[in-house]
Amino acid sequence: MGTWDFAPWENDTAADWFANIFNETSFANHIEEALKRDIDEYPEVIRAATAVLIMLGRLYVWPIEILEDHLKLAIGKMELCVEAGVFADETPLVEKEILTLKARLKDLKGSSEWERLVDITQ
Repeated sequence: MGTWDFAPWENDTAADWFANIFNETSFANHIEEALKRDIDEYPEVIRAATAVLIMLGRLYVWPIEILEDHLKLAIGKMELCVEAGVFADETPLVEKEILTLKARLKDLKGSSEWERLVDITQ
């Protein structure tokens, strides 16, 4: 088994297992469908799909060929929800969720640990 770091998904066996799950269930497609819903009618579904991306939307778990698009979609939808006041009572938490997705997107684009450490805008 090839292990390259300490997180549970950072080894060959786990990465293969996640790939099989996503392939067999079309799970990512269900999340994409939820994220494309209307914020006025389905804000809770959009936020739930966003939560799934927060938990699983990372390298070696989510299908790499669609991860960036799904992160961008979730960020955009959640920003629209904030602008519309959809989750007014939970805005600070939702904004943290958006920041988490943005950090994940930045990680995907190759920022190093050092870049994240010295980036005071995060």
